[in-house]
Amino acid sequence: MTLLHGLLLRIMRVWARARYHARRALRAVRGAGPGRSNGAVESAGTSVAGVVHVTGWAYCSNEPIEAVVILVDGEPRTLAELGTARADVAAAFRYAPGSGRAGWSATVALPDSAGARVAIGAVAVTAAGLAERFDPVLITLPAKR
Repeated sequence: MTLLHGLLLRIMRVWARARYHARRALRAVRGAGPGRSNGAVESAGTSVAGVVHVTGWAYCSNEPIEAVVILVDGEPRTLAELGTARADVAAAFRYAPGSGRAGWSATVALPDSAGARVAIGAVAVTAAGLAERFDPVLITLPAKR
Protein backbone atom coordinates (compact mmCIF):
# COMPACT_ATOMS: atom_id res chain seq x y z
CA MET A 1 0.00 0.00 0.00
CA THR A 2 1.42 3.32 -0.99
CA LEU A 3 1.46 6.45 1.07
CA LEU A 4 -1.03 8.12 -1.28
CA HIS A 5 -3.41 5.16 -1.11
CA GLY A 6 -3.30 5.16 2.72
CA LEU A 7 -3.93 8.90 2.81
CA LEU A 8 -6.95 8.56 0.49
CA LEU A 9 -8.43 5.79 2.66
CA ARG A 10 -8.05 7.90 5.78
CA ILE A 11 -9.67 10.92 4.09
CA MET A 12 -12.59 8.77 2.92
CA ARG A 13 -13.13 7.41 6.45
CA VAL A 14 -13.08 10.91 7.97
CA TRP A 15 -15.47 12.17 5.29
CA ALA A 16 -17.87 9.24 5.85
CA ARG A 17 -17.79 9.78 9.62
CA ALA A 18 -18.46 13.50 9.21
CA ARG A 19 -21.35 12.78 6.85
CA TYR A 20 -22.83 10.30 9.34
CA HIS A 21 -22.64 12.82 12.18
CA ALA A 22 -24.12 15.60 10.03
CA ARG A 23 -27.11 13.41 9.11
CA ARG A 24 -27.61 12.43 12.72
CA ALA A 25 -27.51 16.06 13.85
CA LEU A 26 -29.98 17.05 11.16
CA ARG A 27 -32.41 14.34 12.29
CA ALA A 28 -32.09 15.55 15.88
CA VAL A 29 -32.79 19.16 14.90
CA ARG A 30 -35.82 18.16 12.86
CA GLY A 31 -37.20 16.13 15.76
CA ALA A 32 -36.47 18.73 18.44
CA GLY A 33 -38.37 21.68 17.00
CA PRO A 34 -42.08 22.21 17.30
CA GLY A 35 -43.75 19.53 15.27
CA ARG A 36 -46.64 19.61 12.93
CA SER A 37 -49.96 18.60 14.32
CA ASN A 38 -51.96 15.73 12.90
CA GLY A 39 -55.70 15.59 12.71
CA ALA A 40 -58.85 15.63 10.66
CA VAL A 41 -62.39 16.90 10.39
CA GLU A 42 -64.23 13.58 10.43
CA SER A 43 -67.91 14.33 10.37
CA ALA A 44 -70.29 17.21 9.99
CA GLY A 45 -73.94 16.30 10.51
CA THR A 46 -76.60 18.86 9.57
CA SER A 47 -79.91 19.46 11.23
CA VAL A 48 -83.06 21.15 9.98
CA ALA A 49 -82.54 24.09 12.33
CA GLY A 50 -79.45 25.29 10.41
CA VAL A 51 -76.99 23.90 12.94
CA VAL A 52 -74.21 21.40 12.25
CA HIS A 53 -72.38 19.19 14.73
CA VAL A 54 -68.70 18.79 13.75
CA THR A 55 -66.28 16.20 15.17
CA GLY A 56 -62.65 15.33 14.57
CA TRP A 57 -59.27 14.98 16.22
CA ALA A 58 -56.01 16.94 16.54
CA TYR A 59 -52.73 15.79 18.06
CA CYS A 60 -49.17 17.11 18.21
CA SER A 61 -46.47 14.95 19.75
CA ASN A 62 -44.22 17.84 20.84
CA GLU A 63 -46.70 20.22 22.43
CA PRO A 64 -50.35 20.38 23.40
CA ILE A 65 -53.13 21.60 21.13
CA GLU A 66 -54.46 24.84 22.63
CA ALA A 67 -57.42 25.43 20.33
CA VAL A 68 -59.28 24.12 17.30
CA VAL A 69 -61.01 26.81 15.27
CA ILE A 70 -63.95 25.66 13.12
CA LEU A 71 -64.16 27.23 9.66
CA VAL A 72 -67.25 27.55 7.47
CA ASP A 73 -66.24 28.22 3.86
CA GLY A 74 -62.82 29.30 5.11
CA GLU A 75 -64.14 31.82 7.65
CA PRO A 76 -63.65 31.21 11.40
CA ARG A 77 -66.94 30.58 13.20
CA THR A 78 -66.36 29.00 16.62
CA LEU A 79 -63.92 27.15 18.87
CA ALA A 80 -64.25 23.43 19.41
CA GLU A 81 -64.39 21.73 22.78
CA LEU A 82 -61.18 19.74 23.25
CA GLY A 83 -60.42 16.55 25.15
CA THR A 84 -62.84 13.96 23.79
CA ALA A 85 -61.59 10.40 24.34
CA ARG A 86 -60.24 8.77 21.15
CA ALA A 87 -58.92 5.21 21.52
CA ASP A 88 -58.21 4.99 17.77
CA VAL A 89 -55.93 8.04 17.85
CA ALA A 90 -54.17 6.74 20.97
CA ALA A 91 -53.50 3.42 19.24
CA ALA A 92 -52.26 5.15 16.07
CA PHE A 93 -49.74 7.20 18.07
CA ARG A 94 -48.70 4.25 20.28
CA TYR A 95 -50.43 5.62 23.34
CA ALA A 96 -48.25 8.74 23.48
CA PRO A 97 -49.13 11.22 26.25
CA GLY A 98 -52.26 13.16 25.33
CA SER A 99 -53.14 11.13 22.24
CA GLY A 100 -56.03 9.35 23.96
CA ARG A 101 -57.91 12.63 24.50
CA ALA A 102 -57.21 14.17 21.10
CA GLY A 103 -60.85 14.37 20.00
CA TRP A 104 -62.81 17.58 19.62
CA SER A 105 -66.39 18.58 18.81
CA ALA A 106 -68.30 21.76 18.06
CA THR A 107 -71.74 23.01 17.12
CA VAL A 108 -71.89 25.67 14.40
CA ALA A 109 -74.78 27.79 13.15
CA LEU A 110 -74.84 27.80 9.35
CA PRO A 111 -75.99 30.43 6.86
CA ASP A 112 -79.65 30.41 5.85
CA SER A 113 -79.13 28.96 2.34
CA ALA A 114 -81.15 25.80 1.82
CA GLY A 115 -79.55 23.37 -0.63
CA ALA A 116 -76.19 25.19 -0.67
CA ARG A 117 -72.90 23.27 -0.37
CA VAL A 118 -70.76 24.40 2.56
CA ALA A 119 -67.16 23.48 3.42
CA ILE A 120 -66.64 22.76 7.12
CA GLY A 121 -62.94 22.84 8.04
CA ALA A 122 -60.74 23.32 11.07
CA VAL A 123 -57.43 24.83 12.16
CA ALA A 124 -55.53 23.39 15.14
CA VAL A 125 -53.32 25.80 17.10
CA THR A 126 -50.49 24.48 19.30
CA ALA A 127 -49.12 26.02 22.51
CA ALA A 128 -46.26 27.56 20.48
CA GLY A 129 -48.78 29.26 18.18
CA LEU A 130 -48.26 27.02 15.16
CA ALA A 131 -51.42 26.51 13.13
CA GLU A 132 -52.28 23.47 11.02
CA ARG A 133 -55.25 23.56 8.64
CA PHE A 134 -57.21 20.33 8.16
CA ASP A 135 -59.02 19.42 4.94
CA PRO A 136 -62.68 20.48 4.97
CA VAL A 137 -65.72 18.26 4.71
CA LEU A 138 -68.34 19.33 2.15
CA ILE A 139 -71.97 19.18 3.23
CA THR A 140 -75.23 20.19 1.57
CA LEU A 141 -77.62 22.21 3.69
CA PRO A 142 -81.05 20.61 4.00
CA ALA A 143 -84.11 22.26 2.47
CA LYS A 144 -86.43 24.04 4.88
CA ARG A 145 -89.66 22.33 5.83
